[in-house]
Amino acid sequence: MSKQQGWVHTLAPRARFLGMIGVCVIAAIGLLGLSPAAARHSRHAVAATGANAPVFEWILLDAETGQVLSEQNADVVTQPASLTKMMTLYLAFDQLNQGKIRLDQPLAVSEEAASRAPSKLALTPGDSVSVRDLILGIVTKSANDAASVLAEGLAGSEANFVQYMNWKARQLGMPQTW
Repeated sequence: MSKQQGWVHTLAPRARFLGMIGVCVIAAIGLLGLSPAAARHSRHAVAATGANAPVFEWILLDAETGQVLSEQNADVVTQPASLTKMMTLYLAFDQLNQGKIRLDQPLAVSEEAASRAPSKLALTPGDSVSVRDLILGIVTKSANDAASVLAEGLAGSEANFVQYMNWKARQLGMPQTW
């Protein structure tokens, strides 16, 4: 195998991984910014009864055409449980695409990040974890400690990351998101 073929072969799985995760994150954020009523066709939202009753909502779109294939409660306004984690992933993929961070780059686990609960990977303060493993921890376990380590690695501190995330939300047309 030539040197160039080896290089392409090595980057292909990484590009596929970034592409698949990036499309999922962008689609999720795009759905949050879109008006579901504009995308829907002749379906009626059914709100949950009672003030504290959970609302289960989802929408399935054809990625190529944008056609709604199925949905439940797509028009009910709810607070997404993991919007912060979706934005963390979105910003991480943005920095990966810009070459500011690498998947194999280790990020240090702070005391603050390790203390996050309830969903966590049980990271130990002082250890370092690769960006790739942090992304996978956020995507597969919704790990708060992994999200905090990634946020600190992207912006220097959680406080700086909050400002960065809010700025990006405005840039994406999400003025009600902070």
